[in-house]
Amino acid sequence: MNRQVLVDRAGQVIEGKSELNEISPKYFATWHTPILAGRDFDDRDTLTSPKVTIVNESFARKYLAGANPVGATLRVKSESKETGLFQIVGLAKGAKLYDLREEYLPTMFMPVTQKEHPHSIPSFALRPHLRILKSIVRQINCGIDMDFTPFDRMVEVSLQRDRLMAHLFRILWTAGCARGVKK
Repeated sequence: MNRQVLVDRAGQVIEGKSELNEISPKYFATWHTPILAGRDFDDRDTLTSPKVTIVNESFARKYLAGANPVGATLRVKSESKETGLFQIVGLAKGAKLYDLREEYLPTMFMPVTQKEHPHSIPSFALRPHLRILKSIVRQINCGIDMDFTPFDRMVEVSLQRDRLMAHLFRILWTAGCARGVKK
């Protein structure tokens, strides 16, 4: 989700755009994404506690001149209204979110534990064998629609175009070399 942000940098408000992801505690550990400064979300981040966010390296470079963002504040703007103040409590290493070929996008992460009515579609990182998991879920409720795509399959699909192009280039290069040898 792309949102307009107002970042306070040394008393000056910097306006820009950032991806916004609502995540649960341990998200970064699950995806092996290091927290480079500050902290991860935890039990302190509740509906009644001050609102917090974690930003990635691209966000810090773009809006905070690469400085350590921990302690800085920002507001999120949506449809002519601003949210309350968020304090940056962590800096996460950059990660590709949607496509392996994309640039590292400025991204902020909000804890779902601070949302009054979370409405996003849940995503899960599952460790058990998929066949066993599907069997267990069907025993509990056979009406649940289960469409699981293993992460390694998602990566494989995202690389298909690049691999096809490399293969075609190899064929054309080989044909060109063979043709050059015949002359």
